Amino acid sequence: MVDIILPVYKVSKKYFEELIISFNNQIFKDYRLLIGYDDITSESVVREVLKSFDQIEAIHIPNKNNQTGIFGNINNLLKHSTSEYLQFLCQDDILKNNFLLENYSSLCQNNDVGMVFCQVDWCDSDSKIIKRKAHRVISKWPEKLDYSKLQWEFLNFGCIPGNLSPVMIKRELLSTVGQFNPNLKFASDFDYWQRISLKYKIFYIPNANMILRKHLDQASETLGINQLIYDRRIIYNKLIERIDSNLDKIIAKLYLNQTIGSNHVYHIIKNKKLGIFFKIKSYPFNYFLSFLFLILTINGRIKFFNIHQNIKFKKLNEN
Repeated sequence: MVDIILPVYKVSKKYFEELIISFNNQIFKDYRLLIGYDDITSESVVREVLKSFDQIEAIHIPNKNNQTGIFGNINNLLKHSTSEYLQFLCQDDILKNNFLLENYSSLCQNNDVGMVFCQVDWCDSDSKIIKRKAHRVISKWPEKLDYSKLQWEFLNFGCIPGNLSPVMIKRELLSTVGQFNPNLKFASDFDYWQRISLKYKIFYIPNANMILRKHLDQASETLGINQLIYDRRIIYNKLIERIDSNLDKIIAKLYLNQTIGSNHVYHIIKNKKLGIFFKIKSYPFNYFLSFLFLILTINGRIKFFNIHQNIKFKKLNEN
């Protein structure tokens, strides 16, 4: 059996209904929903939708410590899970009928793999496809990613699964890797995938087996720039510490200053939070340097980093 870890907050009845219909159409049927609530209204909406799908087993679990947000909600759900395999999902996505089957099969067939994720399409608020194979295309074929390959992907392309929904893990990870860090409200999933990579291989499925909905009310759109910067500084500092060569660390920092630091500048200007320039650092230097790199757009440096794939990563004892 697979436990579906499904945190909900201010759920849309329309979106949730589409998700449940896609569950009902799954080829793989041996699953149950563990639904965690951060608000009372969502529970009433979910129960109303599920009345029409009594064949779907659902366990309703209020998150009593809801101050910790989505990842605190997920940690609470994980405590109530019992199945060997755990599939994460978001409340507003749509599954293709082979989604659970391919994720489950890939984990079952690979003993050294702790996590699997698939490619995705994007849809808009009206469920219209706006981009196919929207996330980083790692390979045209299914691929088992080892430690070094994963660190390179994380460093160069960020959170390669894109978000929670494409990911299924083995239950044993809860004892070997632990739970999500609720203090990283923007990118605790990115942090968790990295922690998994220290102990297990990760399997990539190139098929777009699900559809992620892009809209302005999703959590990634509502969290503030301060939280985004806080999370990224912690995560990318860990990645850089794993690089073996000091020269490669410098190259990576310069690359990240242009890509990540410039992205922070963009968000600051977009949200008119210019006071932040004088309060906290960007990653890995400061906002003034980030802005300078943004203006200069030193593409040669990015190209050099992209071909510098012989970077070696060392394994550290990380908690």
